[in-house]
Amino acid sequence: MLVEGKRDLKKLSSYGISNIIVLQGKKYYDVVESILNNFNKCIILFDVDKHGDKMFQKFSQMLKAEGIQVDSSYRDYIKSLNIEEIENLP
Repeated sequence: MLVEGKRDLKKLSSYGISNIIVLQGKKYYDVVESILNNFNKCIILFDVDKHGDKMFQKFSQMLKAEGIQVDSSYRDYIKSLNIEEIENLP
């Protein structure tokens, strides 16, 4: 699972979710390479705001170009709940 920041990591870890990669402070291509070396599928769970949408599109394209299956279903579900920031999940 790919998230934007450390607060997202903390929130999702509190639910027992593991294998979370935090984008914050890392080069995009290093993140993509890490995913390529370890996974064949990636859940992208960026915030559901303008910046998060832009980042989602960018990473989705980059990962798909490398043959990684991108799962946006969790992000779509959170969007349907009108929650913009992952760290604000209940």
